[in-house]
Amino acid sequence: MKKLILLFLSVFIYLNAQSVPQGVYNKLKKSNNLISKKKYSQAKNILIGITNSQNKLARSYAYEALGNIAIHQNRYKNTIKWYEKILQLNAMKKKDIDKIMFSLSQIYLSEKKYKKSINYSKRLLLNSSISRNSIYENLALAYYYDEQYKKSISYIKHILKTKKQKESWYKMLYSAYVSTKNYNDAILIIKYMIKTYNKNENYWMQLVSLYQIIGNQKKSLATLELIYENDIVNKKKNVMYLLNILIQNGIYNKAAIFIEDSFKKNILKKNEKNSNLLLSCLLKAKNYKKVIPILNSTRYKNKDKYRLILGNIFYNKAKYKKTINILKNYKFIKNTKYEGQGYILLALCFYELDDFESSKKYFKMAFKNPYEKKRAKSLMRNLNLNN
Repeated sequence: MKKLILLFLSVFIYLNAQSVPQGVYNKLKKSNNLISKKKYSQAKNILIGITNSQNKLARSYAYEALGNIAIHQNRYKNTIKWYEKILQLNAMKKKDIDKIMFSLSQIYLSEKKYKKSINYSKRLLLNSSISRNSIYENLALAYYYDEQYKKSISYIKHILKTKKQKESWYKMLYSAYVSTKNYNDAILIIKYMIKTYNKNENYWMQLVSLYQIIGNQKKSLATLELIYENDIVNKKKNVMYLLNILIQNGIYNKAAIFIEDSFKKNILKKNEKNSNLLLSCLLKAKNYKKVIPILNSTRYKNKDKYRLILGNIFYNKAKYKKTINILKNYKFIKNTKYEGQGYILLALCFYELDDFESSKKYFKMAFKNPYEKKRAKSLMRNLNLNN
């Protein structure tokens, strides 16, 4: 920002002695020399004296120099004060006033005073010697950061017609479209950016996200699979993102295959959390051929939740004796929901085998469980086992 503003500074060094009183002119030259040597305090002492001059032009150039010093010192609020005084006096040539006004529009932008920046930029558009493209850039930025995205879009588009380095402006245009929920145009822009700057994996991931936002899950998934399989994105970084999309779309078997493949390739850690995710996907896919060996493995066979799941799998297959063998001698943690559910499942298995006495026995054991007491009594009554 400082470099941009400084392009328009130090107008008074082109003065001739007839523009202001000779004595003032000499002081301005001396202060300018001091500024070039970064002797700001000495220069300011001279310039403050000139601000009391009756000559409006001399005062204007003193204000400008004081504003320039403030810019060098990153004191933009002081620059604003001095530059505004120049506009109030209106003693300089119009082209010099335009430069001051444009510098003010940039400073207000940097100070997050967006509406003031917009106001000066719009005034300059009406009639000024400043490049219109420079003013358009200022307006595009000011409207964008003021969250007036729709107004910023037209100026960004104009800039894109003339700029050689366009990527940052395409990013801003894309962001403006997303912010105004104009997702179709956002997709067109991000596709263009992918085509032009295809090494950037973030653009691909944003396209995936946009397809999700508009509800096109098929394109979202297809795009993500494409870039994943072709090593366009970091696999370790995005593996869970792909898995979540597969799971959200109910593609559980494919998700399970993907997890297993990721384990083999060391893309995904084979820890308890990820192993549980694999098991969950296999269960939802009803891939019992793979689920059963996993549930019988050391990791799961002594855990109440998974023992109960295994029992339920065989119950649903009408293999009641198998379920009884799995659960009958297994010791659930007392007074937990798994214990109560285990007793009920055993009771139901014995009922299906017409062993009503054993069924009653396990229903009554479930009566003592605080979580399953009501359900056990209701089931026993509905099965006419109360006699």
